[in-house]
Amino acid sequence: MPRCLLFLLLFLLLACPTAGDGDANGDDDDATADDDDATGDDDDATGDDDDATGDDDDSAPLGAGDFTVQVPSTSAGPEGLAVRVFHPAESDARYPGAAPVTLSVSGGLGMNALTEEGESPDGVPQGMLVVEFLFPGVSRPGGTSGGTYDFRGPDCRQALADVVRYAAGELADTDGDTLLDRVPFADPDNLGVVGRSNGGNLVLAALAEHAANLPDVHWFVAWESPVGDQFVTTELNDNPHYTPGTCAATTCPTPGLADALAWDPSGSTSFNDAFNQSQSVAGAICVDADASGTCEEGEKRFGGGPTETAPGLFRIHPSSELAAAIAARGPALFDGPAPPWLATEPQTTEYWDGRDGALAVPALHAAWPALGVIHVQTADDHVQSQPDHPHAAAHLQAWIDAGHGFARLNADAVYIAEASGIDAAQIPELDANQPVPWPAIGDAVLAETIAGTPTAPFVTGAAMAELADRTRAGEWSVDLDVVLD
Repeated sequence: MPRCLLFLLLFLLLACPTAGDGDANGDDDDATADDDDATGDDDDATGDDDDATGDDDDSAPLGAGDFTVQVPSTSAGPEGLAVRVFHPAESDARYPGAAPVTLSVSGGLGMNALTEEGESPDGVPQGMLVVEFLFPGVSRPGGTSGGTYDFRGPDCRQALADVVRYAAGELADTDGDTLLDRVPFADPDNLGVVGRSNGGNLVLAALAEHAANLPDVHWFVAWESPVGDQFVTTELNDNPHYTPGTCAATTCPTPGLADALAWDPSGSTSFNDAFNQSQSVAGAICVDADASGTCEEGEKRFGGGPTETAPGLFRIHPSSELAAAIAARGPALFDGPAPPWLATEPQTTEYWDGRDGALAVPALHAAWPALGVIHVQTADDHVQSQPDHPHAAAHLQAWIDAGHGFARLNADAVYIAEASGIDAAQIPELDANQPVPWPAIGDAVLAETIAGTPTAPFVTGAAMAELADRTRAGEWSVDLDVVLD
């Protein structure tokens, strides 16, 4: 063979691919290679990282459970806020691949706590995520939030706003993970907030204050919330100067109250401190029904919302209405200076400006006119004793006066029926955007038991489910005939 042909044959053999690099069976960038391929160790379908069957970021369904993280907030210092998330199994999400997200805010005036690990708060049985948090300065079993507790003041409002951002997937925890990183089927586009008792005031005040910097909140449930300073302080309970059915959206008249007030330096005024422990200060203000000049048993005594001005020293804030009545009497009421623990009228106004949710409704309506609102109310309120339930009536009236699109008392009967098994025809129902009637209030509030079934275990979850379903469906008619798909 000529030498030229021999060299040409050798060149062709070396140039032709066999099982080498860059081909269908080779080691690199191919279907059986170790890197970036279907059967290799890295970023592949059977490898350890970022794959369908590996240890990390895999598609194994997430079971029901809960976890606790720290969420950064300027209200809580470097430690951040303790946040606990309860979630259903992915297969039990309310909608296919999507679980509404709910922030639950506790009541009272003192520090709060977290639901115990392993439990299922309202909402989880309905296929929702429930997010809870500890206020700044609160330490409880299972969690600690940095900062200082300020009795539902500016720091608590800032904390709530930051947890809303976490619940919406916009703010990462201190480990760098968002809620969606941890629960991929969470649906922050269906984000709601539940305010339990006085938690409703905090929700309204915080959302209104921070609305411009928050993602959209789509719905709000208030569980028997005393929306208004006169209700937080229970000043209308057993008050002979209150006439049922006379409250407006932000105030309830008590004619003649100022002239009936008495100061008894030998009495005492009780309140709960930050730890929800009973405390008292010297002296009492009451309705002096018998004009004896002292506060006797059976006569209405007044308290107020506390703050701690120094360790062990407290300032008590009556409602704005009672503060005005006290100021109208002037020094003659006390026969000298007012007690040092009693807030002045300006201090009282400043205190309630950030804590009275009724005052926040117009601003919140302007920020989120599509917010769905339900006030949950049973016949026997857990604190308020007036027969007309003025805290519920005033709350709904505030939304109606603002021209809001959807606000109602209790969930639609079909949702309560679904949750409880009670026949919907036996459940009192008031269409959305209707004021609470008086004296026919029995046509609106729920009895504690209907047809032998207690209603309390179902009413909050039913309200959450209705508003989540309405948000998803875009259905905001005032009454429903069936549960929404």
